Amino acid sequence: MRALWPATPSLPGLLCRAAAALLPRASRGRYLAEWRADLSAEPEGATGYAWSVLVHAVELRRIIVGTDPDAVPLRCRLHLHAYLAVHDNPENRRYVSHHCRRCGHVKDDGRADSRPQDGLAWGASMGVH
Repeated sequence: MRALWPATPSLPGLLCRAAAALLPRASRGRYLAEWRADLSAEPEGATGYAWSVLVHAVELRRIIVGTDPDAVPLRCRLHLHAYLAVHDNPENRRYVSHHCRRCGHVKDDGRADSRPQDGLAWGASMGVH
């Protein structure tokens, strides 16, 4: 952590370090080193550049996390999946599994759909209005 916060930081340096803190931990050092090199190469426009880096850090984080094939959306990590009922057994259409449309998680409890298959609407057959 000491590499992110030296003893006498400048405003552009602080802005770049704040931007680096918004990135995933594995990517912080790489981008901070790149931004420091850019700051030292162009000292006149350093403050404007650093503000630009900070403003775009959230978008950069989305890009970095989006390229990670193992990234799971936050709602799915909190077990708030967006399930769709899928009838994936052509021999028994009453068998249903639920697939999350965000992360692909499959909830398959091995039970058949409890709704009747006699052509009546589910609410009307169950007495629900």
